[in-house]
Amino acid sequence: ECPCQRYKHDKEWNGHAVGLCKNLTGIDDELMQVFKKGRKYRAHDNLEEALEGLQDGLDTYLQEHYPDATAEQKTRFAEVVMDEVGKRYAALPPTIKEEMGHQAREQLKEMKDHLVIAPTDKAVHDYAYVCKALYVNCLREETEGNDAYSVVKGAKEDVLAEHKKVNERNRTTSSTTNLPYLYGILKYAKTPPKMRYIAGVAKTKEEKEEEKGASRVEAKKKGQATMTLLHQEMSGLLKAVLRVIQEKDRKSRRPQVSK
Repeated sequence: ECPCQRYKHDKEWNGHAVGLCKNLTGIDDELMQVFKKGRKYRAHDNLEEALEGLQDGLDTYLQEHYPDATAEQKTRFAEVVMDEVGKRYAALPPTIKEEMGHQAREQLKEMKDHLVIAPTDKAVHDYAYVCKALYVNCLREETEGNDAYSVVKGAKEDVLAEHKKVNERNRTTSSTTNLPYLYGILKYAKTPPKMRYIAGVAKTKEEKEEEKGASRVEAKKKGQATMTLLHQEMSGLLKAVLRVIQEKDRKSRRPQVSK
């Protein structure tokens, strides 16, 4: 009997287990939270850095667009904004720590000895599992029975050189220094289930760093354009808030006349 049968599964495919990870039983609570809430649930979350960035942004924004406002007015406005941000953040669902606990990690490691865990087709925040033996057989059938793939002999450098020639000739895509990859994700909604195959090329560390640098420059340009648009859309609101603060200041400073 295939080891995948030890897991309570939703469906069977050619006698092997497939299903959604959130439907499994006997899973560590911390690991199940990841399965239920998806990969965004484990996103790095540093509230202190986020609040510092927001405070700096508010100071710069008020200084550039409302230079005539008093220091007290700017401080009050920033306090109102930061207070609202704090309330909204507190209302968000809790997240888990970046690193899973020992028990969760060990259970996940054991599962991956027998199962392949990957996002579900058309539902990337639902993790699906497929029996590892079935997964390997599916990839073998896809590559061996499809004219789109062929066996290539030779050193890695020779293969990459040939890829580069083909890409330059067809002007299809830029070349990288890594070999292409192929993987499959489960079409869980299909009966019987099927696989969607995805091919691509992983970038090297150097290529990723170079791409990040270009992305930062582009993001800065977009950020500047967004701030201009934000100023146009919200200037009326900000001015109204400042007027309210000024009016309250005048009332609070108005001398009291005893009867």
